[in-house]
Amino acid sequence: LKLLQEEGYVVKSDSKYRLSLRFLRLGEITRDRVPIYESGVQEVNKLADQTSELAILAVEEQGMGVYLYKDGGEDAVDIDAPVGRFAHLHNRAYGKAILAHLPDPRVTEILDDHGLPRTSPHTITDRTELFKELSEIRSQGFATNLEESIEGIHGIGVPVLDNDDSVLGGISL
Repeated sequence: LKLLQEEGYVVKSDSKYRLSLRFLRLGEITRDRVPIYESGVQEVNKLADQTSELAILAVEEQGMGVYLYKDGGEDAVDIDAPVGRFAHLHNRAYGKAILAHLPDPRVTEILDDHGLPRTSPHTITDRTELFKELSEIRSQGFATNLEESIEGIHGIGVPVLDNDDSVLGGISL
């Protein structure tokens, strides 16, 4: 801790340590380097304005979804989605849109590492059922979350794809 304090990464206040705000800048630099961040922010802002709902931009990292940016319109419901949050992919609209566009071996690897934990009575917890839904998502071009992560909340999401149809992330509403 003393070394981290000397380097400015932790701050001691009375007898307690906390992370330094130096991490805030490091986080911004890291987020700004994600290829879809800049253009994704514009799209999320438009969606939030047009729908008055909460719109989220996320990417997959280490098998989890990471919230890069969010914007809420005047009717947005606060679902405890802070920027930087890591969340399971199988129970969120953006997450299923991302999974649907990853190669099946990568999806299997993610499921082996993180499982399919139940977060509501409507969460998909069966691999066969999830793979069936991912196939449907690829066909229709969008994913839904019908109370799968939070009871009473529905979402719709789309993948963000590059020119060769590789998935860069997802946007959900």
